[in-house]
Amino acid sequence: MITEQQIRVHRQHIRQQYVRISVMDKTNNIIGQLEGRSVDGEIDIDSTQSIQRTCSNLKILLNKSLLPGQYSLIWTNKKFRLETGIKDILTDEIIYFNQGIYLYNTIESNYSSIDNTLTINGLDLMCNFTGQINGQFKTAIKIANQGIPISEAIRHIVVDLGGETNVLIDDIVDDKENKCLLPYTLTADAGDNMYDTIKKLVDMYKYYILYYDIDGNFVLEHKKMLLDSDIDIDLKGMNWTISDQQSQDFTYIKNYVKVLGVSLEPTVTVIDSPSVNNPNPVNNSSMVKILFNKPVYDKEANRLTNGQDVKDYFEYNGNADNYTKAIYSDSDWSVTFTITGENSKILKPNNNMIYDSAQMPFDDGGIIFSSKDQYWSKLLDATVVTDGINNTTQFTLSFNKPLYDKDGNQLNNNTNVKDSFTYSNGDADNFLSAIYTYDTYMWEIKLSFAQAIQDAVIQINKDGENNEHSLYDSAGAIYQPISYIMNGTTWTEVLDTPLPSYQIWSEISNTDNNSPYSVDNIGEERVLIVNDSQNIFNTSQAALRAKYELELHSNLNETLNLSMLPLYYMDVNKVVYLYRPELNIDGKYKVDKVNLPLKEDGTMSVNLSKIYM
Repeated sequence: MITEQQIRVHRQHIRQQYVRISVMDKTNNIIGQLEGRSVDGEIDIDSTQSIQRTCSNLKILLNKSLLPGQYSLIWTNKKFRLETGIKDILTDEIIYFNQGIYLYNTIESNYSSIDNTLTINGLDLMCNFTGQINGQFKTAIKIANQGIPISEAIRHIVVDLGGETNVLIDDIVDDKENKCLLPYTLTADAGDNMYDTIKKLVDMYKYYILYYDIDGNFVLEHKKMLLDSDIDIDLKGMNWTISDQQSQDFTYIKNYVKVLGVSLEPTVTVIDSPSVNNPNPVNNSSMVKILFNKPVYDKEANRLTNGQDVKDYFEYNGNADNYTKAIYSDSDWSVTFTITGENSKILKPNNNMIYDSAQMPFDDGGIIFSSKDQYWSKLLDATVVTDGINNTTQFTLSFNKPLYDKDGNQLNNNTNVKDSFTYSNGDADNFLSAIYTYDTYMWEIKLSFAQAIQDAVIQINKDGENNEHSLYDSAGAIYQPISYIMNGTTWTEVLDTPLPSYQIWSEISNTDNNSPYSVDNIGEERVLIVNDSQNIFNTSQAALRAKYELELHSNLNETLNLSMLPLYYMDVNKVVYLYRPELNIDGKYKVDKVNLPLKEDGTMSVNLSKIYM
């Protein structure tokens, strides 16, 4: 809590600024102090960085006790609290403000005929987890997903493995205040970075942040985003100026969000492979195994049991007598089928019989047998690949296996399959080529265009089997017609068709017409969160992520940069109230970055972002 005296000394017309350094041992006992007038240095606080606090160029007079060494006040096993102070001209006392606890990063000794100084650069205690000072796992770890709250998994890493005893870890909860549980078995190898593992867990629910506070506590807490957040610092009446113009980003506005999550996905594998000791493996044309990426449930939310025959959960469009059993294994989440494959016949799940733990039904296209290759495999599939440079005029479709024509002939390298595509919403001459290439592991079609045309659409196999140029796989199955659209910046798969029912997803719109950015007021401006789908594991998580993204984007992303006399109680993730009606500034802002100079004539800069909704 900021006191009246702390506010008053900042408003004095005469400032005498001081610095105090309290050196502590590993148990936080103060073993020495240095204090005096503030000469030079600065403190940077950045909420976007893993190590949020750094102090640099902190200069102090050099004496023998400060020469770095095992028994000195400056050594690798010691830390220091940095405080800045202002002398109260009414009471003649120095009012100090805690600026955090640091570990020594680099030390520079400077000798001259005039004076001898020591320059200190420090990092906050998160460097014990990021790898700068410490933070690698000594051994491989494994935390099973058996009802363990995410916050407890984080606590285990921080306290039990990282050795930190000063922690303020809030429970990570959903919108119904239920503790969010670890959705997968967490593993990390020896040498992996602890901070990266922790951050991955925290980022599953974007409302949470982690950092070290000024008292040296490891903190995990909810992020302040909404207008109902309490005001930490009221700058109304303070003397501040805008160093840069207000920034407003109209492209940032989004009022419709769809978040896609991980789906229940199968991997097809052979039952047995030939080896020196096993020259005659099981016939893979009559047996096939599907490995799932997570446990499988039935429609009554019962987890399938080990050894259960799930033959009725799947259908085979070949001779029914050739399909005899399907045994589920809970040890590796797999189903092993005993089935004699007939060319181009498909085995796939029945509708609404197989589910995942989030009760999302699984019903993919299935798997197919090819007598040409004598094994079962996934149906032909493709993903969009862009190079990050020329995304508007070219993109690549990367397939999971070779391509064939309708007569069963494998396509040659460098074949132009332009006729397999239909180009619309743009000049046909703009579509230049579609070159198929392959090697041992990759099968790709590179599509090239003369120029980018907004909302142009390219579709493969539009007329299906009626198109003599349609593309097939080795089993004679045609590749399903799929469209790709140029959205102005890159090519992406058209997702206006319903998502597969087995994929976790959530959507939300801004329908509040009191908001100037609602769908009714400005039309639909959408964003799809697809690049993080492998980290979205259940519908509750997807819904929270969608809500977070809508709150984040229902604004102009308005930012301010302030220049002002140093306020030693300014900190990131604080909510500041600003009032300057002549500049159309009136509202709450979140502090994102602070640069605090230690020179007496220094000017503090503060970066803030406006809080909406």
